[in-house]
Amino acid sequence: RRSDLFYAARQIHSQAIVFTLDADEILSAEILNPKTRSEIIHQLGLPGSSLLLPWIMLWKSPLEYRTEPYGIWSQRWMRCIYWDDGKSEVPYEGFLHFPRVPRAFHQGEVLFQLPLLHYQFSAWKRTSIKQAHWRILEWEKGPQTLLNSLRINLLYAIARDTWDAKTTSIPLRWLQNYQDHGVDLTSPIDEPYPWHLQEILSLLLKNGSKRYALLDIWDLPWSAYHKKLIPREEKELQDPRPSWIKIYHDLIYGISYLGSSVARRIYQFIRS
Repeated sequence: RRSDLFYAARQIHSQAIVFTLDADEILSAEILNPKTRSEIIHQLGLPGSSLLLPWIMLWKSPLEYRTEPYGIWSQRWMRCIYWDDGKSEVPYEGFLHFPRVPRAFHQGEVLFQLPLLHYQFSAWKRTSIKQAHWRILEWEKGPQTLLNSLRINLLYAIARDTWDAKTTSIPLRWLQNYQDHGVDLTSPIDEPYPWHLQEILSLLLKNGSKRYALLDIWDLPWSAYHKKLIPREEKELQDPRPSWIKIYHDLIYGISYLGSSVARRIYQFIRS
């Protein structure tokens, strides 16, 4: 997807300055200030360069964001602005997760203080279902082995809820310019039955829940969703996991979160 967008942008202008944002992100309202845009150009300097922005993780609300000092989802930076040089190619870089700025433009770490607001976790129910959908897509791609389940579960474990989350209200300046233009970024945006859910239920009913027992998706109430959305379907969607798999999932979650937190501490210490 990003490769297609990269070349589409190049057709518009061979040396464009490109912002690569996901659908659940928006730049702080300070981007509407012409001085901010001029400073971005100044900081980029020349084609072939890129910038990292503070990646603000909104948490279970569009008005709160994560702030614990060494958390997985706080004090993060995201490379998401680049100045195309008109020459570099973009190779295939992953199935579902890959750099939003082509690696050819990863020239150093130039940090720019323009918050990038990420809304994924502000819609908590929708995100939990979407994360399960991603796990299932990875699983269907194969191979369906214990080792691959370990890779998938570790990859997505950090998207589960955390026991040490600390949040702070977002500053007014991040939204004010949008509000002045009639763009509301304060209302709840969660979605209890997103489109991913229908696809998940279809796969669980078609293939049987045992096929997905090794995936860490069984903290969600699939049976209740099934009765709500497909009430006439007679098949049951019970948790298929034996006790050892439940223990395996708990261990993966704990190890992944603690390991990521330690890694974040080391990384932030080195950068400081």
